[in-house]
Amino acid sequence: MLTPTPHPRRGDRPLRGVTDEQRRTVSTVACLTLLRGHSPSLTEIAEVLHVSKEAVFYRLHWLEKKGLWSKADRSLTPLGLRSALGLPG
Repeated sequence: MLTPTPHPRRGDRPLRGVTDEQRRTVSTVACLTLLRGHSPSLTEIAEVLHVSKEAVFYRLHWLEKKGLWSKADRSLTPLGLRSALGLPG
């Protein structure tokens, strides 16, 4: 079975709004990465956010669609990091 290759975010589309839940997820990932020195696991993120691992997976999926998370690198993108810091994209 072939896995589809991810498409880069189209630059001509405006970034859809990031929800409060997604913003909390980005901030949590940034903080845990800084504290531990590596990307946190789904379990670690779920424990901090008090949600299920499935909910974290779903949030990361949509963060990837918005260009804030890289599944391949298991880390925030530069845009995601700027978002976590409250800086403009």
